[in-house]
Amino acid sequence: MKTKLLLGLLVATLAFALPHVLAQAPPLAVQVTSPPPAPLLEVLSPLPGARTDKDTVTVRYKLNPLAPPTDNFELILDDHDPVHTTETEYTFTDLKAGPHRLIIQAVDADNIPIAGTRHEMQFFVVKPSTPPPAPHAALTVPPGSASPWPLLLIIGVGVVVGGLASARRTRPASKIARSR
Repeated sequence: MKTKLLLGLLVATLAFALPHVLAQAPPLAVQVTSPPPAPLLEVLSPLPGARTDKDTVTVRYKLNPLAPPTDNFELILDDHDPVHTTETEYTFTDLKAGPHRLIIQAVDADNIPIAGTRHEMQFFVVKPSTPPPAPHAALTVPPGSASPWPLLLIIGVGVVVGGLASARRTRPASKIARSR
């Protein structure tokens, strides 16, 4: 009985208070956003911020199908003169170590940039690590063969012991008599 009474009191309170609470609550604002549009020019490689230890970089890119049709591209590396090409791949050579800024954009037949196709990025050329020096040919052991060091140790000990024994046999008789 008490449970029904408490439950009824709770329902009555909620029924009375709920309209007042909802009236004072700020309206819910729902904003629907669409994903950002795909870039009109997509760089496939190198990735922004990429590091390479080579002095060449091959840039690969493609136009989004929604971009205005063109077969002309302009690439600007650092502060050098623009390179114009109809290919979607270009290799820069003789790059110095350090950061490099690259701008790629589609251009029309008069080399005027097409709006929305500019892509700017940075990549880094690092000095290649120095390879270790080649081992000396006389000290190398072919794979699968035994090391020569145990044999050389035995020969060395034999030479020392043989030399001492030889020296003992060649001492004058007078020195041998004194040592006894």
